[in-house]
This record gives sequence, C-alpha cells and structure tokens, in this order.
Amino acid sequence: MNLTPERIAELEVNLKENGLIDSDDRIVEAERGDYWEKYLFTYSQIRGFYYFTEKSIVFVGGLLGSTSWSVKYKNIKDLKPATVGPFLPLAFKLFTYDEKKGKDISHKVAIVHKKQWMAYLEEKRRIGSMPQI
Repeated sequence: MNLTPERIAELEVNLKENGLIDSDDRIVEAERGDYWEKYLFTYSQIRGFYYFTEKSIVFVGGLLGSTSWSVKYKNIKDLKPATVGPFLPLAFKLFTYDEKKGKDISHKVAIVHKKQWMAYLEEKRRIGSMPQI
C-alpha cells in the first residue's frame, strides 16, 4: 500500500497515542486485510489495516478503529496457515504471548500475499528472538 510520508507520520502519531507502538517505532509497510475474531464457536470478520513497523505488527479495524491489537515480533511464538470458513486457505494464525494479559493467545490474519507476509514475520521473529550482543 502506497502511503505518503505525511500520512505515515499521522498514522504513527495515532498509533503511539493509543499505545499500539513504542515511541521510537516506525511504520515500514501497511496492507488492507481482515482480522477473524473468535466468538465462542465461530469467527467474526473485521475489516481493517495491518501496519508492519520496525518492532511490531499492528491491526486497526472495525467501526472507528474499535478493534485493535499489536504484537511485538519478539513475542511471536509460531505462524501456521489457516482457512477462512471451512475451505478457503486465505489466512494464517499468529500465536503469541500477550504481555498485557500475561497469557498465550492467537490471532487469525487474512491478508493479500499471505505467504510473503508469513515469511516476513518469520524473519522478524527470528531476528527479534536473537540474543543481543
């Protein structure tokens, strides 16, 4: 998704004000997509935007950004292909540790170029989990 530098700066301020990214974090890429939120035994589709920053993946969607979350790359435990509905292989599950809730959770992400984004997140996850020298 092509964003102007002005729009990126505006988005970064908004994400920082809402506590979704750190004060020193920057947006690298943005992509439209869907988040499939689990309700009891079914999923609900929420349209929105995924922002890939230097440190995190962030989702903002729903009515006036009512559904939002962020996951630091270092907290990603695993990525697995997933389906939307019973048959469409358009999504992947992101398994992570939620620092705020203090427990493991998962997010179902549906995004264009799923395999490329999974590879990107896998690379970031590996880099983020490396010990600092």
